[in-house]
Amino acid sequence: MKKQKRMFIVSMLVASCILLVCTATTGSAKKKVITYYYIDGAYRDYDLNMDGEVDGLDVSILVYAYGSTGEPGWIRADINKDGDVNYLDVSSLVYHYGESYTPEKITVQTAITTLRNYINSANIPRNLKTQMVQKLTQAITALDNNNPASAKTKLNQVLDSLQKNKAVAVDSIVAEKIINDIQVMLAVLP
Repeated sequence: MKKQKRMFIVSMLVASCILLVCTATTGSAKKKVITYYYIDGAYRDYDLNMDGEVDGLDVSILVYAYGSTGEPGWIRADINKDGDVNYLDVSSLVYHYGESYTPEKITVQTAITTLRNYINSANIPRNLKTQMVQKLTQAITALDNNNPASAKTKLNQVLDSLQKNKAVAVDSIVAEKIINDIQVMLAVLP
């Protein structure tokens, strides 16, 4: 009986400590719970066909694009993202040749942040860039506040503004990358 009483007291102390830790980390007894939505496929840069294996198919994609130039990271064959598909990209592919892996899952928030950074570095007119970055920041905030519907609205607004300006203001390759990334995010959100 004494042993059971002692175990009960110990378990109550542990539960109190857990509650105390939760309260200390959130600043109140109410915990803020954030729901994360995940995207499959954070593929490695040198896996050009994004199948989880670095093999002859990736080599053929690189050979086809070899000598091409454009914005840094404009196509997957620009592995080192310097704007040129050249011997540096071949070197990276050869180094990783034969590797296989399981693509990691990333949160939509992480994907939006990555896309926002890409847009900031892309050659896009300042007013359009500012508008898209602002909407993406609002989408992250909406997800952090457990409001995926609002995040979807913001992502759709980025798509709309991009598609209205795509023909005159944004390089088609940059535009397609942004559109594809946002469509993947939209497909994941409820």
